[in-house]
Amino acid sequence: GEGRFVTKDSGLIDELRKNDQIAFSYCDAQGNVSEDPVTTPNGSTFAIAGICNPAGNVVALMPHPERTEGGSPYFVSLKRWVQNKVRPTFHEISRKGTSFTVGEKAAGAVEIFIDTLIVNNEEHTVEQAAHRLLPSLKLRQLRYLALGTGDPRTVLDTISLFNPNKEVAYIRRGGTVCKWNADAKQEQPVTDFPFKQGIKLLRRDEPDTGAAILGKGSETGVCYVCREVSEGDLLKKETLEVFANPHAASLSRLH
Repeated sequence: GEGRFVTKDSGLIDELRKNDQIAFSYCDAQGNVSEDPVTTPNGSTFAIAGICNPAGNVVALMPHPERTEGGSPYFVSLKRWVQNKVRPTFHEISRKGTSFTVGEKAAGAVEIFIDTLIVNNEEHTVEQAAHRLLPSLKLRQLRYLALGTGDPRTVLDTISLFNPNKEVAYIRRGGTVCKWNADAKQEQPVTDFPFKQGIKLLRRDEPDTGAAILGKGSETGVCYVCREVSEGDLLKKETLEVFANPHAASLSRLH
């Protein structure tokens, strides 16, 4: 996620460097390339921010220079590289290991789980990435809102937070789960819901900018419901990094 370039094939990095295909790298103000979280916040392998095809005329990059006031130098540099064959300068960097500490999170007083009725492309992408390590994994991705204060009915009546035309919401209070009826604007008890079985991982981005609109003490995140996988395999470092970036998010077991 988050445009993070990841590969377990060390030969691929050597090939990209040999062919001058590493178009952009994350660096500090002095031009020093580093995997340090301050310099490379998404944890991209070898601080790679963009790569290109061997011909140099197709580039994929994570940063959005078009959204910045001084973004044009990126495109000027790219044009100069393609037209004049100006070779980029590479810097050796040392790799720094990262790891998650997966804590336990008790159920909140009022929690909202939002499922999608249409194809969830992000869910599909994460599941496919995880299948390289856990071929049997069945994944469900839900949006998660924990209310510190406020009424869930107010939240679910806000179109920017919940769209009943393409989403379905479940409200959990303690051990009771209800499905939100958007037409009647009321909660209806249910016995079957998408997070009833499986291991639930909660990813919370840091900072939690989405919580402010929900009120004091609220939290937002993404809940991954993982089935047909053992807890031991799921909680391995290399597997957890499929679900979240250790530099910018936290993971916890949600009960």
